[in-house]
Amino acid sequence: MRRSIFVLLLLTLFTRQTALAQLLQQENLTHYNLNGKVKSFTEVSKSIAPDALAPMIKQTCLFNPDRNIVKLEVYDNTGLRYQRDYTYTPFGYTYVKKSKQNVKGKDTWISAKPRIYTYNDKTRKEETKGGGEQTEIGYYNEMGETDSIYVYSLSGKLTQKIRHLYNIGGNIIETNIFDPKGKLMEHYTYKWDKHGRKIFEQGFNSAIKFKYSQSHKYDQFDNEIAFHESAVTNGLETVTTIWTYAYRYDSHHNWINRDKRDDDGNRISSTERKIIYY
Repeated sequence: MRRSIFVLLLLTLFTRQTALAQLLQQENLTHYNLNGKVKSFTEVSKSIAPDALAPMIKQTCLFNPDRNIVKLEVYDNTGLRYQRDYTYTPFGYTYVKKSKQNVKGKDTWISAKPRIYTYNDKTRKEETKGGGEQTEIGYYNEMGETDSIYVYSLSGKLTQKIRHLYNIGGNIIETNIFDPKGKLMEHYTYKWDKHGRKIFEQGFNSAIKFKYSQSHKYDQFDNEIAFHESAVTNGLETVTTIWTYAYRYDSHHNWINRDKRDDDGNRISSTERKIIYY
């Protein structure tokens, strides 16, 4: 009996660290805060204020029955401009980015090399490389929490060392970024509520001097309803951004409409979301 319980505990721990390791970088339904067996969703955003920055016009995400994203498409007024296609293995995933770029006056589809994410529970190592981007090699603990990351340039040169500190709930409460020689470059702290939602963030420079702070509020379905940001400008801390959000939901408690407003209550943008379920 004791041996059976011990084996069960080992299997539970292995499954937990595997699941957490995958969730660190993998885009899935949890990332998008979606409930139920979602097959796809399409978001269409429209600016309201004439002086506002134009938002993404349209985004479509397709998921497999395992709740992992398999395709991401981004459109603008001219049509499809950007696409990601995902494939999965038992120990990671790969995505290929395709973008429409203007080459000699003509729109041309450009495919990047595959971006590959893999993890190994035996060595507790994860690696993200390829796709014309920097390589990131991380190491995670027995709880599946990546507490150290090494970032390398395209030429293979070490550029950053990143260290994360977690709370008992598995949320990052402190991040320190060092240069290759170990000198502190940036420092960040985070606070979370009892539901595991980030409610406060602060950023500091290499001298631990304040750069910015952000606060977040959420509704009962874990969607952000208020965002507040302050930053140092000319040596003084000033409020830079205040946004509020209002939602309409479907029967699965997934939002299907989101209005964004500024600090004066003016509507900035409106987003409609169409969700298809399995």
